Amino acid sequence: MIMFRNKNEKKQFITIFVMSLIFYSTIAYILTTPRPTEQFFQLYVLGSNRNFANYYPNNTNIIPLNTTVNWFIGVTNYMGSAQFVCIKIKLGNSTTSPPNTTSVTPSNLPEISNFCSILPNNATWEFPFSWKIIKIDKNIDSLYLTLSINGEKPVKITEVSAKRGTSFRIIIELWTLDLDSGKFIFGWKTYDKKEAAWTQLWFNVTETSIVSS
Repeated sequence: MIMFRNKNEKKQFITIFVMSLIFYSTIAYILTTPRPTEQFFQLYVLGSNRNFANYYPNNTNIIPLNTTVNWFIGVTNYMGSAQFVCIKIKLGNSTTSPPNTTSVTPSNLPEISNFCSILPNNATWEFPFSWKIIKIDKNIDSLYLTLSINGEKPVKITEVSAKRGTSFRIIIELWTLDLDSGKFIFGWKTYDKKEAAWTQLWFNVTETSIVSS
C-alpha cells in the first residue's frame, strides 16, 4: 500500500502514473501493431544483352536508318495484390515536357505504342521492345521520324521533331487500372496518395536518306 503525506502528493503521483501509463501504452501499441506494407512498382529498361548496358548498336546513340535497337522493359509488382498494368511509349525531344512525379501527371505527348498485362503480386513482367527508324522527313532543319516497333505497322510521328535530329527521347510510362474509376491512370494509388514511375532514353539521328517535305 502506498501512503501519501497529503493530497498534493497523492495528486502528483496520480498525474505521473497516468502519464507513464499513456507513454508505455503508446510504445506497446507501436511495437505490436504491424506497419502498413509499402506498396510500389519497379520499372526498368535493359539493353540488348538483358543488362544495364549495350542500349545502342555499336555503342553510339546516333541511330541510323533501318537499324534495330533492342531493349527489354521490366515491371515488378510490390503492391500486395495482382495488378493490371500498362506500359505507354511516347516520343519526345529536349523541349517537350516529361512526366511529373511530384504532381503525378503524365507527359502530354501522344502515345505511339503500349503493352498491357495482368501482373501477380511479387512477380516481374519483362518483355522485348525493339524499334527502328524506317523513314526520316525533314522540314527546314527539323527532322520527323517514322518508327517500326516490334515489327508492327510503322508509326509516323508528326507531333514531335528534333532540330537537326538531336536529342530525341523515348519516354516509358507505367499506368495501372484504377478499380474505383475503372480507368487506367498514370502511376498507381497507395493508401491515401498517388505515386508514379517512368523512365527515358535519349538518342540522335542523322540526315541520311531523308525524304524532304
